[in-house]
Parts: sequence; structure tokens; C-alpha cells
Amino acid sequence: MKTFSAKPHEVERKWYVIDAKGKVLGQVAV
Repeated sequence: MKTFSAKPHEVERKWYVIDAKGKVLGQVAV
């Protein structure tokens, strides 16, 4: 998993995209 600097709302958006693709969501949500 890459580390990146982003604004909070941008990060949230990325997580939603990841969730939609079914990737990493479990690890991120924990």
C-alpha cells in the first residue's frame, strides 16, 4: 500500500473508490 499526502476529504474519496473496487477495504477499515 502506498503512502501519500492528501487532504482529508481526498483521502476519504480514495477509500470510497477502494471500497467500490473491493480492495484493501478490510485493512483500511480496521
